[in-house]
Amino acid sequence: MPIVHEDKERSLIVHQRWEGNSPLTVLEVVADGVPPQKFIQFFHNQHEIMPKYNKMIKVKKIDEDAGFLVVHQRWKMPWMMSNRSFFNTYYHIDGCEPGEYQFIVSSYGNEEFVRKHAACAGKDVIGEMNINYIGIKPARNYRGEIYGTYLQQVQSINPAGMIMEWQKA
Repeated sequence: MPIVHEDKERSLIVHQRWEGNSPLTVLEVVADGVPPQKFIQFFHNQHEIMPKYNKMIKVKKIDEDAGFLVVHQRWKMPWMMSNRSFFNTYYHIDGCEPGEYQFIVSSYGNEEFVRKHAACAGKDVIGEMNINYIGIKPARNYRGEIYGTYLQQVQSINPAGMIMEWQKA
């Protein structure tokens, strides 16, 4: 997969290519000095935290599916585009070792929730969160000491509807 951005100083690599109607993005980064527990805490509370730092996104708990949280996520789009609604399930998975964790967000298979909670979306275009996978684990030095967090993200979103080319990627 082609590298579209690399910042060696920040230990950041971003790969991207198109898969059908959606960009597939893979990001790898080492967050030096940030312990895995900080990321785990953030992702467990993402539905509450995200709207605080991005006023264009609203997230509302709407249901549960086999014990997993289902949310309605609304993106307020620029004035000439329709807003987007996503009906996503949040999956939190602890890893085998302390500090290992996976967070998966997907709307795949959530058609029932789209119908059941259609009033949440109103006239919005219904987008598809194919997958937003985030895996974290401790970053260790040569002595095995934790010095930060290694984070890998795999994301594929189809915002659906009419979107200008410059907004897609």
